Amino acid sequence: MNNCTNNNCHGSEIRTILERINSLQKKAVKEEVRETCDLNSLRCEEPRFEINTRPITLYGCCDRQLLFPTEREDSGCIGEENLSCVFRVEDVKCDVVTCRVLIPVEEAIEEVCNSVRFLSTNSFFTLKIADISAIRCLSDTFVDLCIR
Repeated sequence: MNNCTNNNCHGSEIRTILERINSLQKKAVKEEVRETCDLNSLRCEEPRFEINTRPITLYGCCDRQLLFPTEREDSGCIGEENLSCVFRVEDVKCDVVTCRVLIPVEEAIEEVCNSVRFLSTNSFFTLKIADISAIRCLSDTFVDLCIR
């Protein structure tokens, strides 16, 4: 049960969807972890595991798609080269959601890795749920989260 005391975060349909995605992913971590393929391009040292994930795209004010930097060191302030619009819900607390930024993999990697369509990054963001106007859920995929 969530210890939310802020009345603004109760009853939010978007919050409910985000919580459900987060809950299903946490259960998948326990039930659907599988060893990943061994590709250097996945940028992770052994051991690596793929986690069943529901990638999402978020929309803000005026139905504008939200973009965040793909690297923690990059401010994302210049251009749109190192930005992504695909995310993995990592946590939902009261009126905020924390997400990990994902990037699409190259087609060659997807063919070898079987259903790995996105790579995880070291970039996270926390956003007020009230600032989200819509969520687009993408097809489930397995994401390499570099579990140690």
